[in-house]
Amino acid sequence: MLTLPDLPQGFEWTNTMDLQNLDPSQGTQEVYNTVFHSDAGWLHVNLTVASAPYEKIPENLGIGQDWTPVEAPVVGKASNASQSDGDPSQSAVIFVKGNVLAEIYGPISMDTALALAQVMEQRIPQSNVDPAPITFPETLDAQTSAKYFSSIDLGICSPDGQSFTPATTFTSQDWNTACIQMQPASQDYENIQKYSYAVYDPQGQRFSVRYDAHYGFSGMIFIFEKSGNFELRIAVDDVLVAVIPYEMR
Repeated sequence: MLTLPDLPQGFEWTNTMDLQNLDPSQGTQEVYNTVFHSDAGWLHVNLTVASAPYEKIPENLGIGQDWTPVEAPVVGKASNASQSDGDPSQSAVIFVKGNVLAEIYGPISMDTALALAQVMEQRIPQSNVDPAPITFPETLDAQTSAKYFSSIDLGICSPDGQSFTPATTFTSQDWNTACIQMQPASQDYENIQKYSYAVYDPQGQRFSVRYDAHYGFSGMIFIFEKSGNFELRIAVDDVLVAVIPYEMR
């Protein structure tokens, strides 16, 4: 996968989801979606790991009708490139290598999209690969938590963000109102360089979502939409500072 250092300046945070764990109907495929944010928009990087090698790009795969194919160097075993009809600054590259299908599309030039695709292609081995699981810090550091925060809570925020109600039980209707509230304990929190959260499934013993940002958590967070018991794990600068159990109904 790509990381923030691979991208041009201006991309501020990243969000990675394991879609197979989110939707078991994906079957033998493992599907990972990473979204990078910038003022210009969202850059999507999808990585599909199949049980068998790809011989070509699937015929039903495409960005959409409002994209025009463009000539570009081949990446991997097969690839295609396109640009948005309405906004030429929006580019897309899709390629296959071994049992991996990669998609890159968003507010970047075609030259940048191809360069990022080539970085990804170099990181994919020639032989079939197993999907890399999402990882997260595992040891809770109460001292670091107390240094930066007097409280860390999961709950429901009002649409305007002005009110917060702690909660440990959610439904799928709460997907756009769930939020994290972190009360600073001192000015030390201003020195934090990275905020992260992850959703952990104790039953499946795996992480399904990871989010990293430079400026804290603003707006919606992704907690999970299927029913069950989960944990929201929160870290700062790769140090685990909170583990919050919650239930989806």
